[in-house]
Amino acid sequence: MNNKHSLELQYALKNKAIDYGWDETMILIIDTDLGVTGSGKVKREGFQNMLIRVTSGEVGIVFAYDVTRLSRNCADWYGLLDICGYKGSLIADSDGVYNPMDINDRLLLGLKGQLAEFELRTIRSRMNDGLMNKIKKGLFYPIAPAGFIKSPLGKLEIDPNQDVQKNIELVFTVFRKYKTVSKVLTYFRENKLDLVRNTSNYGIVWKEATSSSLLRIMKNPAYAGIYAYGRTKAHKDLSVPCGERRSKISIENCKVYLEDNHQGYISKDEYYKNQEQIKQNYAEYINRQSNGVPRAGNSLLHGLLYCGKCGHKMYVVYKKKNFYYSCNSERRSKRKIVCEVVTAPDIDNAVTDAFIEAMNPVNIDAYNAAIQSRNESYDQTKDLLKKRIERREYEARVREKQYSSVDPENRLVASSLERNWEIALQEVDAARQALKDHSAIYEHDLPISQSLKELFSEVGKNIGAIWHDGSILPIQHKKGLLRTLIEKINISRKVHELCLIRIVWKSGLVSEIQQPIKINKLENLSTHENFMITFKTLYDEGYTDKGIAEKMTKLGFRGAASFVVTEVMVKGLRRKLKMYNDSRGKEKKKLIKDEYLTVADIMKITGKGRSWVHYHIYVGNISGVKSSQKHNIYLFPNNEEFVRTVKNLGRLNNNEKVGQK
Repeated sequence: MNNKHSLELQYALKNKAIDYGWDETMILIIDTDLGVTGSGKVKREGFQNMLIRVTSGEVGIVFAYDVTRLSRNCADWYGLLDICGYKGSLIADSDGVYNPMDINDRLLLGLKGQLAEFELRTIRSRMNDGLMNKIKKGLFYPIAPAGFIKSPLGKLEIDPNQDVQKNIELVFTVFRKYKTVSKVLTYFRENKLDLVRNTSNYGIVWKEATSSSLLRIMKNPAYAGIYAYGRTKAHKDLSVPCGERRSKISIENCKVYLEDNHQGYISKDEYYKNQEQIKQNYAEYINRQSNGVPRAGNSLLHGLLYCGKCGHKMYVVYKKKNFYYSCNSERRSKRKIVCEVVTAPDIDNAVTDAFIEAMNPVNIDAYNAAIQSRNESYDQTKDLLKKRIERREYEARVREKQYSSVDPENRLVASSLERNWEIALQEVDAARQALKDHSAIYEHDLPISQSLKELFSEVGKNIGAIWHDGSILPIQHKKGLLRTLIEKINISRKVHELCLIRIVWKSGLVSEIQQPIKINKLENLSTHENFMITFKTLYDEGYTDKGIAEKMTKLGFRGAASFVVTEVMVKGLRRKLKMYNDSRGKEKKKLIKDEYLTVADIMKITGKGRSWVHYHIYVGNISGVKSSQKHNIYLFPNNEEFVRTVKNLGRLNNNEKVGQK
């Protein structure tokens, strides 16, 4: 980057344009492609900008220090020559000025473009040969794997840092014990251990362990002292954005495979044993990802339910008598909190109601219509694919006739026609494969027959009673019935206590249900703030626990584990907030100020306990009792005669039976 003389020469072209008579205001410098290859494999904004301006007729001449700098790809180069020739634009470099319309100038420019492309490919070929020679010696490592360093000779060596060595060794030690990468991840997270990484910019860094980083260590043969190059192979595929797909190749079939290339952390045998274990674990994981067969568990939607956040499949978690649907993809990959957990019965009931509703005759007709529409689309696409096969076969026959009719001694023409025939046959195979792929992806569903529709209509009238009668349909049969109409179910939550259920039916239709669900804490309710304000307001107004519960339920509030506000919940919340004297205490204080006493006042006057006071009320020794029906408390007249009577009653001998006079 220190040598800027070439850059200065390119910017000096402006002076050359001025010398040719161009005004400085009419000169446009395009330098956005500096440092970008002209091979045509990357997008060049400057080159595209130049083409647009030439095409619009704005450009009279294009200056370049070397015309081969404009493009090292013949497709782009000849395209530029054609446009410049059509628009009458000239091309100039340090050697002279060229007119693309002139046959001699075009020939010279064409040769320069071809030589530029050839030069680029020659340089690339030499560099690739040098790189391949280094690879065959086991010396090519763009970045040394974590736990290794590159020696001055290019060989891998174990990092002399003892902390790094122990960190990598711990990964393999824990895997030997638990046999799964997820357990290794759990071990690192529980013990708050970081995992060492190697980076090209920052060298050794310590980061939080993830399942992907652990898998990279477990699958890398370098940790067994093996050098393997070419573990993936590129395949051209225009259907993907990058234009190619990569497939994995077994270690033994790599381009370069060298055992004992350097010192490793584990033996070769242990490495292959680990790969087999990981392969078995992955096979079990894939098996769990399928819907599976209906079993005897209490959950109805096992195998059908998917997380609306991450799209992964949800699993059933049983805890004592309760069971939940849980998505643990985040926990599995990063050992963080679970992605989503919902109570299973709430979701099961909502989906069951939707299924029973779908069994009525109207929805069966809708199902038939959807199936018919999808089948019509399928048939239409299939017909188009068949027509394309017929056209390709016709073209192939034409190419075959052309090849058969040519003179065999005319080798140049024969080889060209043979190549065209081969291309036509390849297009026939591609068209047939497209039809085969289409048939494999889309199954032709049959609509429900009239007899089966009548049977469903009869069953649909009583399906609710049949479903909820536990003696008729076993749980496995219920699961099987759900799978006949439901493809999959997605659930997500915008607020904590409300779940959005999206049911994807076999017909392709989608139903959405907003289902309230039970949660673990009252604080997680979206209405918690208004809940507490209303609760305290009703408490201040003198409502009892039961009255508060009924009033708040009517106002639309709910609890955490129930869809209504209960008296027990109100009492527990009041105690949690240390409101030990409930709303009745306020009424007592008000009455004391006026003309009444309470049980607590009698206890203070006599020095006796609450049970003593209630006993004398019961036997009739304390007269003048008044009961408040609203607050369910005892009230007594606040006068000297009543106080004197109560004091005398309190002085009675403890052995004397109360009530005997």
